[in-house]
Amino acid sequence: MNIKSLFVSYWKKPTLSADDTKKEESKKSTKAQLELCESRLESLEILTTNDKIEDAKLILPTFLLDLVNLSRLIEGKDKLSTLPNLTEFVSGLNLTEKQTKEFSVFVEIADILGGDEKKFEESLEKFYSILSYFERQFSKTKTEVLFTEYDAYKRAFVVRLTALASVIAIALTSFFTYSYKFPKLKNQSLKIYFLESKTEQRLTEERSVSAELPVDKKGEWVEISLAVPDAVESFGALRIEPLRQRGIRFSMTEFQVLDAKGKVLLERKFDIGENLLPNRYEDFLSFQDVKTVANIKPGELLEMDSTGSRPQFTLLNQTILSPKTIKFKIRFLETHLAKKK
Repeated sequence: MNIKSLFVSYWKKPTLSADDTKKEESKKSTKAQLELCESRLESLEILTTNDKIEDAKLILPTFLLDLVNLSRLIEGKDKLSTLPNLTEFVSGLNLTEKQTKEFSVFVEIADILGGDEKKFEESLEKFYSILSYFERQFSKTKTEVLFTEYDAYKRAFVVRLTALASVIAIALTSFFTYSYKFPKLKNQSLKIYFLESKTEQRLTEERSVSAELPVDKKGEWVEISLAVPDAVESFGALRIEPLRQRGIRFSMTEFQVLDAKGKVLLERKFDIGENLLPNRYEDFLSFQDVKTVANIKPGELLEMDSTGSRPQFTLLNQTILSPKTIKFKIRFLETHLAKKK
């Protein structure tokens, strides 16, 4: 069968000819005989393990006949009802020197049946090798002698199924790899927690604010103005969660906290200092799932890339009393798109 026929032919289950039908029946009966031999050998092993050697010896001649009939079925001959001359049977097989030693148990059957437990156990080891020999012979016969249109159909089916599974696997791998390397911006929300101090960083919903980020404004500066919750009478630090997706570049500017009269209580710049670190770097208490963009020059705006699904950083500040409004601008864009600019 060539590669072309695997994909062009054998789409429909074939109708077998009389000859192919006979071959399929032969394979079926030979397989059944092989399974019978395996079961019989397993029974011998169980009896021997449980010190029931005499019972095992009763089964052994039947097992030998099963093996002889297995050999005959593989050769396309009829089964026998009684054991033939075992010396002639072994000599009729095309065996190597090593295999001849293993098949010697056929002609030594009388000694085995009259021998002790050790001799019987040694014979079982040879019978396992003999059964393996017949399994290989059957496999070879199925390929070279008993191969049918139905085998070709099954082979083509397996090849097609494997090919389809490979295509699906490659497609899924490519999709997920592409999605990971080039994520698409999803609906986003930012969240800010007002913390008591550097040492007291307990997070509560009552001391937080959030806002949806308009995806259609990506790449543009978006102005955010949020009312500070009444529960926040003061704060000494801010935990900022700018978005909730990896692979996004973002930056913030014009960050202010105002009181009820619009007075600026806190103002912060997010830019790069002469040491190539964010200005007032000592105020950044922690980073998670975020990294600063490399090769930014002093004075330029600080840009950060999200490296996980929940990027966040915490900023320390002096204690702010009676905050009412927090205002800032934020810009966000997929990192891979930002790198092209």
